Amino acid sequence: MSLRRSRIRRNHAALALLPLALVTACASQSTHGGTTSSAAAAGVPTEVRASGVARADAGSVSTAALVEGTTAFGHDLYVEAAKAGGNIVFSPLSIEVALAMARAGAAGTTATEIDAVMHFPADQRDEAMNALTRALTTRDTAPPLALPAASRSAGAPAQDPIVTIANGMFVQQSFPIGASFLHTIATDYGAGVRSVDFGSASAGAEINAWVKAQTAGRIKQLFDSLDPDTKLVLANAVYLKADWAVPFAENPTTDAPFTAADGKQITVPTMHQGDTGGYAHSADWQAVALPYAGGTLAMWVIVPTGKTPLADLLSPATLAQIKSGLQPADVELALPRWKSTTKLDLAPALQQLGLHSAFTSTADFSGISPGLYIQQAVHRATITVDEWGTEAAAVTGLAFAASSRLTQVTVKADHPFAYAIVNVPTGAVVFEGSVADPTAG
Repeated sequence: MSLRRSRIRRNHAALALLPLALVTACASQSTHGGTTSSAAAAGVPTEVRASGVARADAGSVSTAALVEGTTAFGHDLYVEAAKAGGNIVFSPLSIEVALAMARAGAAGTTATEIDAVMHFPADQRDEAMNALTRALTTRDTAPPLALPAASRSAGAPAQDPIVTIANGMFVQQSFPIGASFLHTIATDYGAGVRSVDFGSASAGAEINAWVKAQTAGRIKQLFDSLDPDTKLVLANAVYLKADWAVPFAENPTTDAPFTAADGKQITVPTMHQGDTGGYAHSADWQAVALPYAGGTLAMWVIVPTGKTPLADLLSPATLAQIKSGLQPADVELALPRWKSTTKLDLAPALQQLGLHSAFTSTADFSGISPGLYIQQAVHRATITVDEWGTEAAAVTGLAFAASSRLTQVTVKADHPFAYAIVNVPTGAVVFEGSVADPTAG
């Protein structure tokens, strides 16, 4: 059965007539804007859309303020996350998108705090997010399951990068959702409604199946568990797979010393390359740009020259210096292979940054449904960097419950360093992190 049996016009009044009881009974598939809903994906509940509500065109909306805010938030969160030590990887973009979806239904103090913590632009936030995510993605469907990049034969040509961004909304069966919020989520975030029963153990499995499909199997679980009283989950997934423009595989990987964050000397497999995309430096750091095939993505490897804190290397000011200062240079780069996986409980970090009301019964997400508050905020990310390229995936989940209220240069990354994967045309930071010990997971 399809919602197309009755044409639903693109206005809030018409959407208000679309109760979730009807949505759960009449399912249709859609593949708008990277949020593929495929019934073929085992265990993923079918996504339902009003037939008259399509993903909005990007238009000419400026994304500059949103990119600037995402960079600032990424640094703020890194400072909090780095307190735990060890390797770190996360996607500030994924977290920004998830919180932007929540912000679309927020009001009052909750909205004000989200705007401040996430550094959202004052105007056209949702439109800018639509434009930015559309500009970053390379395909509108889920990423293909593929072999690791390192399995590519030496003579094979570099593949075009894959970047997918998917948004999901999982709603308790028959739970009412505001019409205006549904409209915004559909038009600017490309997400429909997937109906689940959070009182059943199957709800977590259904969300995890979606996560697995949207991250090419790199991430298999979002929440450790979900409260049976959960009413809504907003989720975002970002996947990236990119081959180096010039693979390190052309030079032999050798074992080399690395001084870990605790001062311990270890030996790690280290890649070597003498042909890079650019070099920038200051008194405190050296930065090398490693372009990926296609030229729209690059990894900036940022190595401190002294005791500069890694957090300073990812500050908006430093990233701006690198962007403006990159120049061609004859660089001999030594870089360890690494693989990192991070799970972040976002609630403490966001609260430390100033987002308080959203996690309490005083939260105002009335645009979504009265009485909702964020019960869980989770982010998972993983990255693998080897001789052939990079594969990275991240997923962010917000679980809502209802309250009772309702030159000749040598750069050796042989000690802890930071990295950021950026979209070159926009400067958007897609992934960032640091490596304290390349041998640690």
